[in-house]
Amino acid sequence: MTLEVHAAVYLLLALLSSGAAQQAGSFLLGAGSWPGERQPALWLGVIAALLAWVFSDRSNSAVRLTLAGAAAWVCAGLAAGYLTASCRYLLGPDAGPAYCPTLRTAALVGMALLLAWAGSRWRYPEFSRLAYPAMILGGYRLLTQDLYEERKVTLFLSLLVYGAALTVVPRLKKAAS
Repeated sequence: MTLEVHAAVYLLLALLSSGAAQQAGSFLLGAGSWPGERQPALWLGVIAALLAWVFSDRSNSAVRLTLAGAAAWVCAGLAAGYLTASCRYLLGPDAGPAYCPTLRTAALVGMALLLAWAGSRWRYPEFSRLAYPAMILGGYRLLTQDLYEERKVTLFLSLLVYGAALTVVPRLKKAAS
């Protein structure tokens, strides 16, 4: 158990020191633009966290929760980065940035839905426990970024996505029990 705790701490320190955690945070909660400076660190962070989670002992729930949270954070950051880059590419430089906050909120909400679904589907309680913190981050993003957008349609879409997830996540978590 000591080695697993050390491995989880080293993995978190590696994600922090490489800048992968900060880059994922700027994609999710800020206004970071793709391609990020830390693409290899992001991909290696996701792979390392998932491999560490897979090979960790199922009885050590704190380590598994930490590793699943790290993997979900970096994976959602990658998703937000790719979504905003594709939106800017498809809609152009003028319309793209208007919809980026909505896509970032949708990435956080999608992470919460995926965590709740995977936790109930495959009986991994660490995923289910991370669903509500992901929704709290989505609410934080909604309050700090999306409400200050000039276009009403993007605010409507953000509120629609978040409200729909608020009704679905408890049902997915209830299916686990």
